[in-house]
Order: sequence, then structure tokens, then C-alpha cells
Amino acid sequence: IKALLDSGGSGTLVNERFAKKLCCKDSSATTVWTTPGGALTTTRKCQAQFTLPELHDNRLIAWDVHVTKNLGAYDMIIGRDILMDLGIDIKFSTSTIEWDGNSIPLRDSDLDKE
Repeated sequence: IKALLDSGGSGTLVNERFAKKLCCKDSSATTVWTTPGGALTTTRKCQAQFTLPELHDNRLIAWDVHVTKNLGAYDMIIGRDILMDLGIDIKFSTSTIEWDGNSIPLRDSDLDKE
């Protein structure tokens, strides 16, 4: 899936088509996200398990993610909740993303429009 590491997003979201096989729970509380494109509302959360193979292909991450119908060009947005907990550094000073001794270059934003 195509994921965006979003240091500006407080939480992690996944497109509902990838959450179909997960055990999702409807929440009694609605979460409203303020985005540049307008408000985004979620009412479901799922326990997701995934890897970030470009950084560590053998690390399984388990996290409660919010489920939504559409995330634009992305299938998942990984927010500060996960980035901070795992210690993933988005380093603009070196144009790299670093996690536990491994690093990858930041991608040109034009590539995100594919």
C-alpha cells in the first residue's frame, strides 16, 4: 500500500478497503480531523499490523488506526502517534527518514502524484 509519513498529522488513518480483513469496531465517539482539504470524519478504529519494509522489513508494527473512505493519493497516513512512539525521524536537514540505524532519502513530492 502507499503510505505517507505525516509529521503534521496527529493520528494514523487507513483507507477502508484495506481494513476489510481487520477486526474493526465502530466507535461511539466521532473523530473529526482538520485537513487542508476540509474536515475528515472517522467513526471506526481497527487493530492493524504492518511493516515499513523500506526502513526495516522485519519489524511488525501493531497499532490502532482510524478507518476512512478516502485518503486521496494514499492508502494510509502514518501520523505523529506512530512516528513518535517508534522514534522515526523525518530529518529535513539531511533530506532523510531515519529509524533505528536505517535511513532512506525523502522522496520528491512530484512522485506522490503518481
